[in-house]
Amino acid sequence: MSKLHIGTCSWKYESWRGLIYSFKKPINYLEEYSKHYITVEIDQWFWSLFGVNKVSLPSPFTVQEYLESVPPDFKFTIKIPNSITLTHFYRKSKSEPLIINPHFLSVDLFKNFIASIESLKPHIGALMFQFEYLNKQKMISQMEFQEKFAKFFHKIDQGFQYASKNYSDLLQKWEYRYPRLYRRGTFKTQALLVLFLPFLVTLRIFESLLRLSLP
Repeated sequence: MSKLHIGTCSWKYESWRGLIYSFKKPINYLEEYSKHYITVEIDQWFWSLFGVNKVSLPSPFTVQEYLESVPPDFKFTIKIPNSITLTHFYRKSKSEPLIINPHFLSVDLFKNFIASIESLKPHIGALMFQFEYLNKQKMISQMEFQEKFAKFFHKIDQGFQYASKNYSDLLQKWEYRYPRLYRRGTFKTQALLVLFLPFLVTLRIFESLLRLSLP
């Protein structure tokens, strides 16, 4: 039987002092969190696209800090940087023109990202793609997206489990377009609350369980 891992999206919540965290200062939130739960999502590295020539990847210092803060059986679900998953730069208003993100589905950038988190590999439960809602201005068709993603996916490291959190239906029929890849079990789509079973549940469900389980 599979083991169910229950955790949250991120972990640094000041309001959890006295519930999960102590009141000491300074405090290592992740270290104290990992005494109660054995999985969490890292979403801070998702925010990585700040300009055409300005992409931010995880710093060696932060990666090492996370590595030293958790026990051997702890698992991370890591959200892949949006510099890789955004087709276009964010706009402040709909009247602004769309500007293509030159790093969209960049295999080289993905490899650099993997290299930056290499030391965390034993702790990685899943790497999660989060795609925005894609209208026809950003992607002409489902087939176009799937062909681009399939080309990218076959070139990246297959030594990880991958998950998808998406706001479009472009991935929903992945299994019909690429049945061999889907049946192999490497790539899994997600629905509604569950991001990567058995590694995540939503924060609200977690908080409900938390209040029931602690005195």
